[in-house]
Amino acid sequence: MRIEQTDVIEKADLHLHTEYSDGKYSVPELIKLLKQNNIKVFSITDHDTIDGIYELKKLIKDNEIKYIPGIEFSTEYDGREVHILAYNIDYENYIFKEHVIKFRKNRIDRILKIIDKLNYLGLKFLPDDFFRYFKNTRAVGRPHVAEYIHKLGYVKSYQDAFNKYIGDFKVAFYKKNSPDTLKMLKLIRETGGISVLAHPGKNFLWSKMDILLKAGLEGIEIYHPTHKSDKARKFEKFAIENNLFMTGGSDFHGLTEDETCNIGKIFIDIKKVKFLNNINE
Repeated sequence: MRIEQTDVIEKADLHLHTEYSDGKYSVPELIKLLKQNNIKVFSITDHDTIDGIYELKKLIKDNEIKYIPGIEFSTEYDGREVHILAYNIDYENYIFKEHVIKFRKNRIDRILKIIDKLNYLGLKFLPDDFFRYFKNTRAVGRPHVAEYIHKLGYVKSYQDAFNKYIGDFKVAFYKKNSPDTLKMLKLIRETGGISVLAHPGKNFLWSKMDILLKAGLEGIEIYHPTHKSDKARKFEKFAIENNLFMTGGSDFHGLTEDETCNIGKIFIDIKKVKFLNNINE
């Protein structure tokens, strides 16, 4: 949602990433940036990890800004990747924690296979050195590999790493072992969370929506950097017609100047978010 006037609208940014997954900023750095841009409510939705939530609990000491516990899951349905945002999760639930640990292990296993392929292709480096470089990251992925081989001088740029080696079906690609979308929706519901379809504009499963809704999908991300205003209106209409929660956010990673500019410009009006009953006090 791109609105310049901020005097009558309270902003919520419910899609943010930190260095715990594939973001550049630490949690304190992100909070500072959010405050500077008049964000009143936010959610860190790191990929497959909740470590940022524990740090938030120690840092948020006032009522200037409030947070919603969140996470973003990479899932798969009908052969297609589906990202699910989960909010108000019971992140202390042992079943939930077990699944998060499993997802983290799957990510590590995948990266090790990608590193093996890169080594075979002549891009020589040790897995231990890679993981030591990203010691603060809890959910490693291809963006980290791209950053690392660029740092080592094997590619000209971050994007070059994807184009030559690790992009989908390139020579060092290894498919992600993602959990089933329907099973993940069930887990989120059973552990007290609210499930939201992330950035549907990228790959919206119109033909499968009835199945996802029956499986427990409760919301849809309306505002996102990839959603033009006409698409956002379309998704908002769909949400209203199907009694779904609406969310939105900058999907901030901090890797480019454009992303940084999105903070405070792409958001959702707090009045449109109907599940703010569990924000920190």
